[in-house]
Amino acid sequence: MQFTVDQLSEIECYLSEQGAVFLVESLDKISGLNDSERVCNAIAEFDHEEAAFAMLQKAQRAGAKFTLSQIARIADYVTEDGALLMLHNLQNGLASATQNDVCEIVKDVVYEAFCNELTQMALDAGIRFDPNNIIAMNGCIDAAVLSLMVDTCPMKFKRNQLLELRYSISDDVFYSAAQKSNIIFGSDE
Repeated sequence: MQFTVDQLSEIECYLSEQGAVFLVESLDKISGLNDSERVCNAIAEFDHEEAAFAMLQKAQRAGAKFTLSQIARIADYVTEDGALLMLHNLQNGLASATQNDVCEIVKDVVYEAFCNELTQMALDAGIRFDPNNIIAMNGCIDAAVLSLMVDTCPMKFKRNQLLELRYSISDDVFYSAAQKSNIIFGSDE
């Protein structure tokens, strides 16, 4: 028996999570698995994260490559491992992404590991973040990645911006950013 990705998204909601995962994993042939847009549309309709992750794994084995916008659209529909898997199999990397693209995705996706990895990939690709985007991402990523963003920021910070980041970044990065921005902090700040 052969199903399409669309048919699976229509019936998986009637199954338990275990049943939906079993169905997806047990099928030898699923039509449309190599069409990343079709897979994304189907996954967005799934009720069970584990079943969506199983579908995603099958799609990637079938050769589906996902764009950054597709990943952003469905990252919260799959497990955190699934979101990371998609990110590592990103078609064309972050070649056309901007700091604003990355910031918007990080603010919308609930998985911190995914947000850390995406931001680190962006930094590795040469994307630099301005103070406003760094502040917007504060709380969505861990201190190490946030510190790296501040450390590589090409712009000067304002006093209030650095104070907002004060306890989210390392002391060394905080004082270095203050020095680069010609801001002097007293010992009580």
